[in-house]
Amino acid sequence: MPLPFLLVVKGWLATSDPFYELCRQDGEEWVSVHRSEKVKNNLNPIWSEEKFDLSLLCDDDFDLPLRLVVYDHEGDGDHKLIGYCEVCVNELLAAKAFGGGGDTDDNDANSFLLTDDDDEDAGCVVVINAHVTGVPDFENDVEVDDEDEDEE
Repeated sequence: MPLPFLLVVKGWLATSDPFYELCRQDGEEWVSVHRSEKVKNNLNPIWSEEKFDLSLLCDDDFDLPLRLVVYDHEGDGDHKLIGYCEVCVNELLAAKAFGGGGDTDDNDANSFLLTDDDDEDAGCVVVINAHVTGVPDFENDVEVDDEDEDEE
């Protein structure tokens, strides 16, 4: 599932080297199943499009809760949390379908608000593009939905 994100960070005065992790729950713990590349010295990075193995990410359950966690990369490995949110694959796909134009308005339906460990607003992640390939039934559903939108 290719998926680029745009991050808008609030309250950071210095630059950051952000990266994100997608995590799934394993019992009581969230376990990272994907880590992005870091984007150096940028508070509003646009990460490259990436492909995810849906069986690893969500066991092909598009409603399985995932945690999107954004960190500031530190060379010593003690990365600093910027913020996190809970999403599922269907929400990521729907957010892109709503807009996905890279609009950084955190009130937009295509953005996910991040909170920090103190439950304070830490910015948002905007879905620029998201689609599923290699799942025949899902691809057919998406084509039908797209045709319906064109008719309106």
